[in-house]
Amino acid sequence: MPDPEIEWIGERLYSKRFRDIYFALDGPAETRRVFIEPANLIERIHNQEMFSIMEFGFGTGLNFLTLARMLKDHRVRSRVRYISVDNYPLNSTDIARALKPFNDDLDLTDALLSHLPPRVPGWHKRYFFNPDVELSLCYSDVATALQDFVATDESGIDAWFLDGFAPNRNADMWEPELFEKMRSVTKHGGTVTTFSAAGRVRNSLQTAGFRTRRIEGQESQKRHTTLATIEDKGFTPATLPKRVRVIGGGLAGTTVAQTLARKGVEVELLEREHSIGTKTSSIPAAIQHPRLSAADTLLASFRIHAYAHARSLLNGYDAVSTIGAVHLPDDGMSLARLTDVAELLGNDWMTLLDSHGTHDLTNQSIDGAWFPRSAIVNGAQLCDELVAHDRIQVVTAREYDFPSRHDDIETVCATGCDIPIEIDSMPMETIVIPGQVDGFTLSRNDGAFQHIVAHNGYVAPQSGTLYAGSTYEYSPWPEGEATRTNKARIEPLISNARLEHKSVFRANRVVSSDRLPIVGATAKRSWVSWAHGSGGTITAPFAAELVASAIVNEITPGSTRMEQLVSPDRFRIRQQRRPNPLTRGFRTGPSS
Repeated sequence: MPDPEIEWIGERLYSKRFRDIYFALDGPAETRRVFIEPANLIERIHNQEMFSIMEFGFGTGLNFLTLARMLKDHRVRSRVRYISVDNYPLNSTDIARALKPFNDDLDLTDALLSHLPPRVPGWHKRYFFNPDVELSLCYSDVATALQDFVATDESGIDAWFLDGFAPNRNADMWEPELFEKMRSVTKHGGTVTTFSAAGRVRNSLQTAGFRTRRIEGQESQKRHTTLATIEDKGFTPATLPKRVRVIGGGLAGTTVAQTLARKGVEVELLEREHSIGTKTSSIPAAIQHPRLSAADTLLASFRIHAYAHARSLLNGYDAVSTIGAVHLPDDGMSLARLTDVAELLGNDWMTLLDSHGTHDLTNQSIDGAWFPRSAIVNGAQLCDELVAHDRIQVVTAREYDFPSRHDDIETVCATGCDIPIEIDSMPMETIVIPGQVDGFTLSRNDGAFQHIVAHNGYVAPQSGTLYAGSTYEYSPWPEGEATRTNKARIEPLISNARLEHKSVFRANRVVSSDRLPIVGATAKRSWVSWAHGSGGTITAPFAAELVASAIVNEITPGSTRMEQLVSPDRFRIRQQRRPNPLTRGFRTGPSS
């Protein structure tokens, strides 16, 4: 992303690029005065089940945080979609410094900083439990982001905040063509509020079909406000499905159910076993840690988006412990690659370690990298927590099939190693691969192993046990080989301690030929989230957002190209050019 080019004037944040401050000295008061109160937003939001706001210029997030605090203070429980665009995103350190004077007024600041995406292009979706707010943050120029939104989102906009820098300093954000597109998705009674009272802005809004008026600033605050409204029929939003059926109670299914429930949808979740989170998803210690790349490719972008989204979505659950990960250079992650990724993501997400820093954490004196947000996950417990939502009804011990139509109910198949009939008849490139995680105890614990260590596999501490994994057994291994392999992952990291084998966890996972999940529509009202392989703690939450957003006709995360990257139809297209490379085919066996 482009550098925001900022400097500090005292404790005020100043844009050198646009030659202006980010906000006035009174901060939240200015937001209320300019953007919220003229549009009567709190009352309007209170009177609607769902309310959508789109903002040009996220900046420090001041407008978002101010509105969120007002919704909390007024006990507004409507679902609010806050959609914002910024082509020059700030890092969390600068945002925290800029907002520090208002910490007592903005009680979601820490939550925003913890959910803030890395500075990579595309759409990022984040959820805030209190109040019920969904933030869709797009790092892009306004014209591209708005075009994406108009082309794909069918929910419409109730209110616009135009908060870019002044038109004579940031002309791209005030082009008349933007107002025409805004008008096309603005609902009846929709409003536009902005600090700019420039004649060209009001004229462009009027030409686009908005009725405008200038609101005079208070005597002590000379800045004026423009309020524009749509008074005719306006945009008609698509109908939100009232209920969705999710088949499969593993991590893929429960993340879909949770995401749909947060979007206001009632969910019926069916699981064949007597409880959810069984089979593969009952893993006692999986990791949320990525193998990223800084390459300018769609695949690299997908992996970054998926990791950041998954860490945000699952942050705060008891089953997920954010203990951080040390990644040592290995066969797939050279030090040069780790260095490039660190430069791309920034210190919020990753820092490089010299040999001394790595030795302190791993007993290995080699350069490495530190991922402070990586986590270890108790699979079964997480599935239980994810379905603990008023809008989710769980039905266990339920035999189910996979008909192509489900009583006209939108249905998502997320069924582990069961084959959904929707994709059984499609050209697929998948195989089931067994794997194993082993648990060990140490004869002496000197305080080491507080974090994940990733190096051709992983070692991670959980509840007094040191877990090592996971194996990829493309062909049958000799008995005991998996345990010996996992033990060998730990031994170089310890000294003067004896390992005692404690437990074994074996399971199958479905892997596609390109190592990507299979996510998207397979027929009318039928969807899948499937083949997450060994990366389900990262790809399943992101896949859930892709599917849920598509079902409710809202802009999806990442980009439309990412949807195509994981589409179930991608193998049909490839097999027009070459045969299925997985000649061993698909071995069945029920799994969650």
